[in-house]
Amino acid sequence: MQQFIANASEKYHYPMEEIETIITAFQEFMRSRIEQPEQEEPLCPDMPGLEHVTIPRGITLVYGHPDVGKTAFVCGILASIGPSYTAAYLDTEAKASKVTLSNLNARTLYTKDYVDSGLKDMVTRGLLDVVVVDSITALYASSQHAFLRTISKNVPYVICAAQTRTDISKKKQVPAIVEDAYSMIHAIIRLTEKERVNLEGETLYRVYYSVEKNIHHDSGAAKGAFVIYKGAYDAYLTAYDILKNNGIVRSIGGVKYLTAEDGSEQCLGKIMKPQQETRNLILTTYARWARRCQ
Repeated sequence: MQQFIANASEKYHYPMEEIETIITAFQEFMRSRIEQPEQEEPLCPDMPGLEHVTIPRGITLVYGHPDVGKTAFVCGILASIGPSYTAAYLDTEAKASKVTLSNLNARTLYTKDYVDSGLKDMVTRGLLDVVVVDSITALYASSQHAFLRTISKNVPYVICAAQTRTDISKKKQVPAIVEDAYSMIHAIIRLTEKERVNLEGETLYRVYYSVEKNIHHDSGAAKGAFVIYKGAYDAYLTAYDILKNNGIVRSIGGVKYLTAEDGSEQCLGKIMKPQQETRNLILTTYARWARRCQ
């Protein structure tokens, strides 16, 4: 930790004593959280399109082919976590965009380094509720099992993104992690397809996912989809896309209308550059529709 403080002081031209004071205060704040009851309930992202996702206590694996949207997906989950959770995002591939990072919860530590950033110390002390590793595939195969064992022992919820590889014997794509690390996984979510969508001259991507495993309940092969815009999960556009695909929003001559519960229709105007009223209407309509579908 002292080396980290010294490096930060040299890099940012800030007194070492003040950096140490800030870090100590931050650690004391998170250490106080240890006195709170352990989080036993699964994390259930309250975000459009992610209702079928359940993050159980333990390790959750999110995998898919390159550029399918894994980073946007895990950051979308982090963004949905309430203020009662303290999280860290370990970007082992250093690929997260500025837009993606801007959507993270304010209490999420972002780092590209496990040791020098102080993240290892925080994990060992049990100061975190959630750690996202993006991706586990970027770590040496020989260290994956020990790394996950250490983190999962001290952190209630661990979410790992992984690339895919071809299993010749099974003739299919499987997560690119070693077998002993794979045996520790409690839930598996696969991003299956990324589809390009054009909307009002802008390019969006609709990403489909399926829940392949969850040891705490029968997932029933749950499936869903979400929308990525400018590299990040977008709750508003996801809500719009799902409402449109279910006939609640329809287009007549290029003009989009939303059908209310009483059967009346309301003109939405521009979707990509919406008025705040339109944005709120889409999100509240989606929330009511999602509750009815439960």
